[in-house]
Amino acid sequence: MTRLPVKKTYKLYIGGAFPRSESGRTYEAEGQNVARASRKDVRDAVRVARSAFPTWAGLTAYNRGQVLYRLAEMMETRAADLAAVSSGRKEVEAAIDRVVWYAGWADKLPQVLGSSNPVAGPYFDFTVPEPTGVVAILAPSEPALGGLVSRIVPALVGGNTVVAVAAEGHPLVDTYEQLHGEQRRQIIPQFVTKHPTLNQLRDDPRVVGVVTSLLGDNHEYAESDGNLFDCESFWHSDTYGAPMRIHHVKLSFYLDPLRATSGAIRVIPGSQHFKETFATSLRNGFREPGQIADVFGVAARDIPSVALETDPGDLVVWDFRTIHGSYNGDVRRRLFSINYREKPSEPAA
Repeated sequence: MTRLPVKKTYKLYIGGAFPRSESGRTYEAEGQNVARASRKDVRDAVRVARSAFPTWAGLTAYNRGQVLYRLAEMMETRAADLAAVSSGRKEVEAAIDRVVWYAGWADKLPQVLGSSNPVAGPYFDFTVPEPTGVVAILAPSEPALGGLVSRIVPALVGGNTVVAVAAEGHPLVDTYEQLHGEQRRQIIPQFVTKHPTLNQLRDDPRVVGVVTSLLGDNHEYAESDGNLFDCESFWHSDTYGAPMRIHHVKLSFYLDPLRATSGAIRVIPGSQHFKETFATSLRNGFREPGQIADVFGVAARDIPSVALETDPGDLVVWDFRTIHGSYNGDVRRRLFSINYREKPSEPAA
């Protein structure tokens, strides 16, 4: 009797999480099982996109460009993985270049599309482009990655949010995620905005005091997220749209007691000095999680590091640029983080 392999099911991506389809339906594409979204899944995606729209549209054009440039950086570090689910390296490089190109347009659209209109009166009349809202995107089958980028990024750069439907024949490039093992991570994006009580954390005097002591008075709220982990997290650093040159910090607290043997966060001291040879060598070596042992001679979980063992009520404050990971995480870990950064200087007009 021929054995039938147990295939992985690629899930939907809605609101920072990877849920299964509400209907439970799947179909086979590119040799894998892929979740088929239902009408309710689409409604959920639209609802999340609508809730994200005010925050995204409210960012300055300069900041949106920073976020898109960070997207290009992330794609560059995962180029080999993206190449495996697309037509190859050339398509990935072209997609990355396109993201960078649109990132550069973020703060130029008003000058190109706007105008000063002549009027017969003692006042001024301007035409200024505004975001439309939630934009529906149908990803083409070819090129799988390049086509998706070419449709999503123009909408994002203009301040819109997006609901994208993956190409039925090539959906894997649209749902790929490997930073946290086996897609066993659920995310609550912008958790502090979900309830007025949580939102008070942003301006709590204790939180502001910690952040001010590290960043000074000229700082701003950057991002927040809640996470439910039942997986390992590979070595990586966070930036949340802030370029590496801008100092940014992360305030994290777990709701579960964690030790080195149960998934406590591990950090590599000195890796926050991103310009130093030590830090750049680490980032280059960690680009391919499956090849860490070949590069460093030891398994990823055995890389020398410091485990930050915590109990509920403890606060971990650290630089976003610090390379960190979590191993031996076979038990549930609930993490909440609030992130701040130095206010970026607006480019001179």
